[in-house]
Amino acid sequence: MSTSGPLACTSDDLMDARVAQLAELEAMKCIYCDDFSILTPGVEAQIQEIVESQNAQDLVITTSDLAVRCAFSLVGESEAGRAVAELHVTLPSAYPYTPPEVSVVHCSLPRASTSALQQSCRGFVQAEHCPGAELLLQLASRCTEQLQNLQQQEEESTAATAAAAGGTTSVAAQCLGRAVVWFHHIKSSKKKASIASWSAELNTRGFAKPGYPGVLYAEGEKGDVDELLHRMRAQRWKAMAVRAEEWQELPPGEQVSTSALYNAHSGWSGGAGIEFLGESDMGEAAARFTAMGLGDLFKRAVLKMKPVGAAEGGAGGDSDSD
Repeated sequence: MSTSGPLACTSDDLMDARVAQLAELEAMKCIYCDDFSILTPGVEAQIQEIVESQNAQDLVITTSDLAVRCAFSLVGESEAGRAVAELHVTLPSAYPYTPPEVSVVHCSLPRASTSALQQSCRGFVQAEHCPGAELLLQLASRCTEQLQNLQQQEEESTAATAAAAGGTTSVAAQCLGRAVVWFHHIKSSKKKASIASWSAELNTRGFAKPGYPGVLYAEGEKGDVDELLHRMRAQRWKAMAVRAEEWQELPPGEQVSTSALYNAHSGWSGGAGIEFLGESDMGEAAARFTAMGLGDLFKRAVLKMKPVGAAEGGAGGDSDSD
């Protein structure tokens, strides 16, 4: 089988890949039980139905662009404590012949260690993926091992700092991040659904004005906002630019969820996620920026149509109207 991606696959190739995916997912459910979950149950059920019908051509037409996403809830234990994290894995249509995509979210370790854990997992996939070979169990085991190692390192670092400071310790402050993103347009219902799902998964909040032009505001823990931007950049857009990024360390004990401007000033009463406005609601978007005290930022970053304090990223590919 070709490893260049789903578009290079024959219908039989894709059928073989989907059969392997379903079998591996079932094995993970048996091994990890409640610590494993499918984040896209509708997609799994759709693939299962077509696989059972043995209609390979229908599988290509219906599900070739649908990815299955799953999550492992992992714990890294050490002598003095424990760290927890969720490993999220996206299986492209041709997996295991093409590599999975991975991210680490809701990690109890500090941001730098969380980033190191995520990079370690992505490096493991890059180094260990062998076309046609299952990888989920090895990936989850590697992530657990690294989580434990990083937890141990954090404890040693804290102990060393406490000893140097005469036994005093401090709680690491959370870092609040926010970003303003401009798009040539946001039309694709699939991309809007993905953005909303990612935002909820990453515990970020905000809103988006779809249509032409598209504008998105996201706020949350800086590492989570960074991951949201990373996932959006990986999509194919006619044009996408991060127009502004800001972050601030919060006072000890203060939480991102209670400090977010969007929560305090925009009347957002829901949980995490991106709230989509209407395509003609640019005025409503401007009003929300103003309510948060970010009116000047909106004028500079959105209306001027020029990046402010941040390089453009993620541009390329075709229109997202598909």
